[in-house]
Amino acid sequence: MDIQSIEGTIHPGEYQAVEKSVPTGVKTLKVDLDWSGHEHPGTDSITLTITPPEGAVLGPYRDGVDGRTDEKIALTLSESGSLPSGTWKFLIFGENVPGAGTEYTLNVGY
Repeated sequence: MDIQSIEGTIHPGEYQAVEKSVPTGVKTLKVDLDWSGHEHPGTDSITLTITPPEGAVLGPYRDGVDGRTDEKIALTLSESGSLPSGTWKFLIFGENVPGAGTEYTLNVGY
């Protein structure tokens, strides 16, 4: 499995983009955005929007999309054949975070 892990800090109203190249033949893409573990748990809101190479927009996704409210977004994207190959874009947005920002980790793997 090829995993890309990105760490950063997102501030109020800020967008940060991460790109990941997905080769031909990949059937499943696992995406995990985690901003838990800070000193004010349960109060921050971060969204994740995913754009596959063909341009369709998925999301925005928020905490709870995976059935748990835990300051994490865990998604598994899959196709019966294979997912579109090329550059996938992951847009992180600081929807409701403190002025000092909130640290996050984004893991994308296939």
